Amino acid sequence: MKTKIQTLFIALAIYAGINHAAAQGSLLWTAHDIPGGCSSVASSADGTKLVAVGGSPVYTSTDSGITWTPQNDAPSGLGYVASSADGTKLVAASFYQGIYTSTDSGATWTLRNGTRYFQCVASSADGTKLVAGGLFSDMLYTSSDSGATWTPRSTSNISDQWMSVASSADGTKLVAAANGSGIYTSTDSGVIWKSQNIVSGQWSSVASSENGTKLVAGNCGNPSFISTSTNSGVTWTAQNTVSGYWGSVASSADGTKLIAAAQGDQIYTSSDSGATWTPQNIGGQCVSVASSSDGTKFVAVDDRAGQIYTSVISNGAPTLTIAQVSNSLTISWPYPSTGWTLQQNSDLTTTNWSTSGGVSNDGTNNFITIILPTGNLFFRLKN
Repeated sequence: MKTKIQTLFIALAIYAGINHAAAQGSLLWTAHDIPGGCSSVASSADGTKLVAVGGSPVYTSTDSGITWTPQNDAPSGLGYVASSADGTKLVAASFYQGIYTSTDSGATWTLRNGTRYFQCVASSADGTKLVAGGLFSDMLYTSSDSGATWTPRSTSNISDQWMSVASSADGTKLVAAANGSGIYTSTDSGVIWKSQNIVSGQWSSVASSENGTKLVAGNCGNPSFISTSTNSGVTWTAQNTVSGYWGSVASSADGTKLIAAAQGDQIYTSSDSGATWTPQNIGGQCVSVASSSDGTKFVAVDDRAGQIYTSVISNGAPTLTIAQVSNSLTISWPYPSTGWTLQQNSDLTTTNWSTSGGVSNDGTNNFITIILPTGNLFFRLKN
């Protein structure tokens, strides 16, 4: 049975004799050990098919990351990967070997472009239109035949490090981040590129909405910040986020739900197109993130710890509420909420969730009442 996790956790704690009852916006993340580690991850539109590269071997999943399969016949050294909407067509960049493609969700791969030093790739929804960039080159490369052939595209003689590229669903609107030179966009599938009016700096990551209108970009300079655009990159707004090496960003199809990885720090998510951000304290140092098209399924990879983290937002989950009276707390959720079970855990970094006892209902709400705990206590609803 698949598991749905309520997105709102109730954290109960006592510090220095002062009672606290707080609702945390953090999602529940599940860690999966991946030998060798990974540096890049991509997702199908529905979030069920995932691929992680960067270590050896390549790993794939067909169940939203619950289980992972090593693809031992895949080439080693793949550093960046992108996926078609259905998850069958993949494109991956190898810094030392070139560009590879797969048409069977990562089981087998074909070398398409043997040019070295490719750093980033992006794909249209159908996997036919691709864009790639690399280090030490003034060129970006595009393909309109699923990677069989590639065309170099001039970008005004920018000799820089192309750190990240992103594509609209139809592959016509593209965006590229140059480390030191700014952001570039194209509206004709990469034939012509235009430098956008954004501050120069160490732009390390970009992502696009489905229609290419809403963009998000991460800057890892000093200061470091995230910028967003609602007009395909013509103008940008710097968002008030914490500093970090923004090595990866991802977007839902409508551009409202975003996820960003601050390398050496943590994961941050936004549900308002980047206006506000919530830290996700998963404890890893993730270098790459991906999102399903509806923004309910996230995946992140930590190349140092050799772990992949997955999280699922269940839109249909009942809402947990908390009320304190004197030294007791009541945790409640709507009745009947058939199929949902209240669980608790004293440590979010473990999997030791247990079913809460003593649940009652008054015909309107399910509830339990407990004495204030001496320490942390977390609750979730599971279906």
